[in-house]
Amino acid sequence: MIESCYEHTFMESDNNRLPDVRFWSFYVVSVIFLYILISYFIWIDITGELNEIMNKISEQVRQGPLI
Repeated sequence: MIESCYEHTFMESDNNRLPDVRFWSFYVVSVIFLYILISYFIWIDITGELNEIMNKISEQVRQGPLI
């Protein structure tokens, strides 16, 4: 009875390991880089009009009073 319980245990390994760490680290770094790059261009697009207004105000301040 005790011997029969060992008949179905796992004895051999397939040598299946996790994928290479370099591949996953490259993948993670690439995704983070793409996220930052895309968010930068979206930020520039959204705040472009505000930047123009700020530049106009800055130029008016540099010129001095309008009197």
